[in-house]
Amino acid sequence: MESVWAYRFRLYPDAKRQREIDEQIELARFLYNKLLGLAKGEYLKENFAVLSDGKKIGKPNFAAIRKKRIARWQRVVARRQKGSRRREKAREKLHDSWEKVNRQSDDFARKTANDLISSGYTSFAVEGLHIRNMLKNHRLAGAINRAAWNGFIRVLTYKAEDATAL
Repeated sequence: MESVWAYRFRLYPDAKRQREIDEQIELARFLYNKLLGLAKGEYLKENFAVLSDGKKIGKPNFAAIRKKRIARWQRVVARRQKGSRRREKAREKLHDSWEKVNRQSDDFARKTANDLISSGYTSFAVEGLHIRNMLKNHRLAGAINRAAWNGFIRVLTYKAEDATAL
């Protein structure tokens, strides 16, 4: 039977190397925290998008503007008897209120994409956000849905392709 020997050892850097390693780790930690803080703050607080040249696009909140009207129609629908004609009319009014919010959001996406393309930007890089996974955070899901990033990316993509085809 053959015997197997194993040695366990650890190499320790000298003082100069240890300082260099600590500085690199601290720099990486600082940059990571700085970028993470920017990303959280820029996307979720007051801006819809931040461009590479520092220009910030404000975040509209169309649902908040029409919140009272939507809440009113939701209460009316809840009070109406199921199957009645009046409930159906109230449900249509509620649907119209939400439809207006959706149309405003789509209009914002189209106008913003047009502005970006017409202002001379030649290429677009969009951060690869996993929006479906982000929606699993129930505290942020409403804000993420109202931001309508997927719709904006879709509109920006086909408008940019259309502009390059011309």
